[in-house]
Amino acid sequence: MTAPVKIRTHWPGPTRTDAGFPANDSPTRASVVSFFVGGEEVQLRRDLERDIVKLREEIARLVASEEVQFRADLHRDVNQLRQQIAHLVHAEELQFRKQFQHEIAQLRADVAALRAELALRDARNMPAPPPAEHPVAV
Repeated sequence: MTAPVKIRTHWPGPTRTDAGFPANDSPTRASVVSFFVGGEEVQLRRDLERDIVKLREEIARLVASEEVQFRADLHRDVNQLRQQIAHLVHAEELQFRKQFQHEIAQLRADVAALRAELALRDARNMPAPPPAEHPVAV
């Protein structure tokens, strides 16, 4: 029988870390880590700048839509006020006409009363009408 073959689990040479880098190569590891961390930082900064631009655009859009809504509400309110003013002016004109017609009717009645009074005065102050002349027969 032959002896079992031993499988080597440890190889001679520099030991390696879990990431696969040589354990004694700290400058290389730091360089690679800083590359990835720095790359992530650059990417995060770019993402942040892009998000800021998007937020500014969205704020501008919301402000514009709010302004449009405000203008639409203002326009609607102005139109309602115009309608109310027109209604009030019309009602005031009708009231004025009614009052004017009432005053004209009262003035006509006053004029008629004055005419009657003047006619009565004239009738009292008038001398008797001269007798009618009769033609004499010859």
